[in-house]
Amino acid sequence: MKKVDVFSTRLITIEKIFDDKELINVLNVVKKDTENLSAVMQGRNGPTYRTNFFVANVNGNEFVPLIEKLNSHLNEHSLEFNVTEPPWYSEYGEYDQHGPHIHDQQQIDLMGVQGAFKYSGIINLSNFGETMFINPNPSSFSKMEMRIPSTYGEVILFPSNIWHYVAPHGLRNKTRATFAFNGLLRGLDNE
Repeated sequence: MKKVDVFSTRLITIEKIFDDKELINVLNVVKKDTENLSAVMQGRNGPTYRTNFFVANVNGNEFVPLIEKLNSHLNEHSLEFNVTEPPWYSEYGEYDQHGPHIHDQQQIDLMGVQGAFKYSGIINLSNFGETMFINPNPSSFSKMEMRIPSTYGEVILFPSNIWHYVAPHGLRNKTRATFAFNGLLRGLDNE
């Protein structure tokens, strides 16, 4: 008998590549434009979270130094991330959530970008809350859900077609915040 493990996926977490000043500079520019933060309704009668996703291009250039620094780190591991649309900001209050979703990036034809994978990323701006990733294969031997707690400054890269969500963090008078982005990751090996 032969056991073969197939159809797995790879998430990448990276800690401490940004200093506080870099993250705070971008956050301050995005936050001063508070009229561009839209409340997004989740289900009937709430709860909501706030994001600038719908107008992300307003502050898109502010993220260039962060993506360059991310790529500087990734290049040490023979990887490269190319952003395909402007990064965005989201914030979650005590009862806020973002239901299960994917970042499918339908505008990208992978046949035309050989050697790249559609990946998305999160930069955590809080030390509380978590992002939950759902196993896409219900018959796999892996657990059905993976929880990654928020750590300030940590980057999480994940395949864009992986279902994920944010549950309420439940902390009074606290706001969990993230930057998020979509793109193409090159250099992953298929071992």
